[in-house]
Amino acid sequence: MLNQPERKPDYFIQIPPEVLFETKLSAGAKLFYGEVLFLTYTYGFCSQKNAYFAANHDVSLRTVENWIKELKALNLIKVELIRKQNKEVELRKIFALAKIDFSKMTGLNQISVQAEASPPARITKPSPKQKKPYGANQNVFLSDNEMEELLKNHTKEQTEKAIELYSEWKEDKGANPRSDFNSMQWALREIEKPASITKCGRRLTAVQESGCDEVSEETLANLPF
Repeated sequence: MLNQPERKPDYFIQIPPEVLFETKLSAGAKLFYGEVLFLTYTYGFCSQKNAYFAANHDVSLRTVENWIKELKALNLIKVELIRKQNKEVELRKIFALAKIDFSKMTGLNQISVQAEASPPARITKPSPKQKKPYGANQNVFLSDNEMEELLKNHTKEQTEKAIELYSEWKEDKGANPRSDFNSMQWALREIEKPASITKCGRRLTAVQESGCDEVSEETLANLPF
């Protein structure tokens, strides 16, 4: 299977009339459909996670979920979930069901001929400020400069563990902060913090460290996490 884009794409999208003029769809859902349609025609299906679209469109994960619900309700997309033996979702496939009649697109052949005759475009080097996805869920977006800053102040192992911890937290909470670099600082502190060990060698939880059987709101607020 071809690798689908991991960063903000630079391709053109097409929105079929039955989607573009559907009054029951939000504007965001229509744009989202255009991306799913492009990925379906290019790779056979769309495998991107909600976090990918949320980051590219600067919206919340809930908004992306609503777009999917809108399109499913009108039978414009089909969603398949590939699960592991433990029932955990391994891959989600979204298929755009609308068809594009390329013969009705005037000038398409001329554009194709011009594209073939044109020399290859210069490949520009990605900007150091361009965000790249990290973590098991591919939902931690950091620029090269930000990653360099993390590795300057922390070991590679600490950085990777912090990213994984933060990635799981984002997935669990459905969080979509403006800056993952700023938001993940707590994860770095958590990884750097030495674990408390009991006499029998077991790790203590933050609640156990507090020495409380019942934890008040005030105690919770002061726990180190």
